[in-house]
Formats: sequence, structure tokens, C-alpha cells
Amino acid sequence: NRETVKVVLHEEFIPKEFLPTYNSMTLDMFIHKIPGLSERFLLFNDDMIVTNKIDKTKFFDGYKTKETMEDRDLYKLDPTKCMMNYQKMWLHASNLAKREFNEKESENLYWRTNHGISPLIKADIEYFTQKHHEAIKNSITQFRHTKNYVHWVFRYFTWKKNGMVQNGPNHEYLTFKDKDKLLNDLNNCKKYDTIVIQEYGFEDGDEKIVGIGLN
Repeated sequence: NRETVKVVLHEEFIPKEFLPTYNSMTLDMFIHKIPGLSERFLLFNDDMIVTNKIDKTKFFDGYKTKETMEDRDLYKLDPTKCMMNYQKMWLHASNLAKREFNEKESENLYWRTNHGISPLIKADIEYFTQKHHEAIKNSITQFRHTKNYVHWVFRYFTWKKNGMVQNGPNHEYLTFKDKDKLLNDLNNCKKYDTIVIQEYGFEDGDEKIVGIGLN
């Protein structure tokens, strides 16, 4: 429905020098340039679903964002796991945000927020990308790379600049590892505000589970 959904093409907000791109991290670095974007906005990925009626107060308290933020240690993770590359991107983003506030950067310690809907503030992103233009420009690649910055760098910056309210929406992270739990949670998903369904443990035919649970 083009009256309620606007499709935005890459060339409408990403400079030509970075196109074509097959890297969502590149999109993230220019997300604030989407024409008509609100000052306070939400970024969804394709595995995120709103399962209850919610409004902006679930994500924002004025210009403070409602987050769940914690410290993580790269050295305590299993280096053989495929998620390690993402953890390195989060470390990379965390260090750039620390640089803005003259905090000590780290080889292993980083900030981690939940894999859920991201509350973002356009003016903060504009300031941060201008201030760190060269670092961000040099991080951009056509395909994903551990030197990329994830959009969480903007979440980190807003958190440190404006303050943060711990805990936003009632959010649940679901996977296919425990199919009984997944189906039960989907059948009762309105007890959450938002959910994420990750493909870990996914097997052929499992797509039916989501359809059954959300009917």
C-alpha cells in the first residue's frame, strides 16, 4: 500500500561512490539521510515483529532512548562461532563511540544492546557522522567486513550524550533451537511488545511454525 508505505531506493540516500552495495552496514551509515525521515525514528530488521500495541513512549523519554545496555567481553566468546564477526563489529562501534567521549578504547570490552528495534535520533546521527566522517567513510565496504560500523554506534552515542532509560519494550528473543518454546511463545506473543525470530536451529519445513504460531 503505497499510501502508507514508502519504498526508498539506495540512490536516494546513499552517495554514488558507495553504490552498488550488498552490505546493510553501509545502509546504516546513511540511514539518517532518507528523505522525510522523522527526527526520532525506529529502525527494524527483517526478523523483528511488533506483537502488541505500542507507542513512542516505549522507546523514547524525550530525547533519552529506552535501551537495555550491558558490557561484553570478546575474549569470553567462542571464536569458532559465526557470530564472532558481528561481535567484532560491535566492538569496533563501541570504540568509536568511546573515542567521542575520550574514554579508553579496548581490544575486547564493548557495549552490547539487545537485538531488537532501535530507537534513533536523526540530529545525533548527523552530528556523529560529520564529526567522524573519515573513520566512517574508511569503514564502508561493498560486502560485510569486520571493520564496518553497525548502526549501534549511533545508539551508543545517543545513550552517552543524552542519558538512557534502562529497559524499553517488553522484548523477547526467539530461535528455532527449542521449537516447542518457539511455538508456545508465538501462540502467546501478545504478552510481549516486540519479538525477534532468529534462524538458529532452523531446519527445512520450519517456516510453517511461524505461520501456525502467528495465525
